[in-house]
Amino acid sequence: MTLWDIYEKSSVFKLVEGGEIGKENASLFVCGIVLKELFCPQIGLQYPKTDWSWEQLWYLLCLHHDRRFEQRTLWKLACQQGAMHGTKEKWEARNIETETDWGPMQLFFSPVFEYDQEGIRFTNGACIKESPVSETEVKDMFFFRNTCSGKVGMDHGIAGGLLLYENLLFKHWEEKGEIKEEQLKLYSYLANVLIVHHFLQKREEASPEKNPLLYLLLLAEAVEPLHYVKDGDRTRSILKSVEVEVRVKEIVLRTKKSKIPFEEYVSCVTEAADKTGMQCIFRADLSEIRMKMCESPIIDELFI
Repeated sequence: MTLWDIYEKSSVFKLVEGGEIGKENASLFVCGIVLKELFCPQIGLQYPKTDWSWEQLWYLLCLHHDRRFEQRTLWKLACQQGAMHGTKEKWEARNIETETDWGPMQLFFSPVFEYDQEGIRFTNGACIKESPVSETEVKDMFFFRNTCSGKVGMDHGIAGGLLLYENLLFKHWEEKGEIKEEQLKLYSYLANVLIVHHFLQKREEASPEKNPLLYLLLLAEAVEPLHYVKDGDRTRSILKSVEVEVRVKEIVLRTKKSKIPFEEYVSCVTEAADKTGMQCIFRADLSEIRMKMCESPIIDELFI
């Protein structure tokens, strides 16, 4: 079975729009759904209660995953619309932080990084009470990337997370009016999952027991093959070049080296395994990567 065999059954992937980035985000969505079913099918959000299903929450993360600063007109438009509807004044009346200092982006709101005593709770017992990376660390990275990294530009996780947070708040306000504290907390958590995933360094901060959604994002981003080869015209060919074998709590990926840079693929998957507490074994002779759940992370390499 190839990834293409899986993807062609997904309406999200078949109906995707938005060119190359849209296909990558839809690919991320499908990979995440597959990995969740394989490694943590019973995990769901327990608190706070929300109208969003797990699949919808995951879709929102994937949709905003690669929103970079070149799309800054979206932030500008959102702020203009908020001012037109008197949103800013209403938010200030509720003592919510407005006009944040995430320049060069002009944002009304910024997510919080702590989620009080209740936290964000999942059905497997995981409870997240704060982001694994502090707001100060995130802002340091934000400004470093923009001032010192030349053409690399804004970190895609930070940009996407901030945009996701604003979009969720504006959408909620327009459709349902006042936002309760637990909803603000959930929206902040979703934003922070995107914000921190790209430069998270703390080992096992993203295991299913610590942070299930972050765990899923790190694994799915590493496994998703399209972002390794920037060629939207060869999407089908790339997906057909990745064979998938599913076992109990284990997935085996075999790639064609002519289609996907295997060393880079291995590097990203093993890094994600290290952060999430997974076992990862790869064989260069077979272009094979095997990833499975275990009690302690093991990264091995076999060259035959």
